Amino acid sequence: MGEDRLSKLVLEQRNITQLMENVYNEIITLQNSVEERRRALQFLEMFSELNKDLEVLFPIGGGLYLKANIPNQKSIFSNVGGQIFLDKEIEEVIPQIKTSLEKLNKLLEERRQLLNSLKTRYDEISAELTEIYFKASGRKK
Repeated sequence: MGEDRLSKLVLEQRNITQLMENVYNEIITLQNSVEERRRALQFLEMFSELNKDLEVLFPIGGGLYLKANIPNQKSIFSNVGGQIFLDKEIEEVIPQIKTSLEKLNKLLEERRQLLNSLKTRYDEISAELTEIYFKASGRKK
C-alpha cells in the first residue's frame, strides 16, 4: 500500500469529519425546530379548549417577566413566509403544525442515518489507517 493510498485515506477522513460536524449542526437545528413546534402545538391544543382568558408571564429578558392576559379567541396569526401573516383559525393551524412536525421528524431521521453512515465510514478509515501504521512500523495489532 503506497503513500498515495495513505494520503487519500487521511484526506477522506478529514472530509468526513467536516461533513459529520455539518450534519450534527443540522441535527441540532432540526431538533430545536421540532421542539419549538411541539411546544406551539401543545399550547394551541390547550388554548383552543379554554373558554376563558389566559393569564401568562411574558419574558422580557434578564429573568424578568411581565404579566399579560391573552383574551379567549379562536384565531391566531400565522407566518406564511416573507413576513406575511394571515389570521387563521386555531383548528386550521393545528393540522398544519402536525404536518410540519412529521416532515421535520422525517428530515431529522434522515440526518441521523447520514451521520451514522458517515461515522461507520470514519471508523472503517481509522481501522485501515491503524493497520497501515502497524504494517509500516513492523508491529502487530
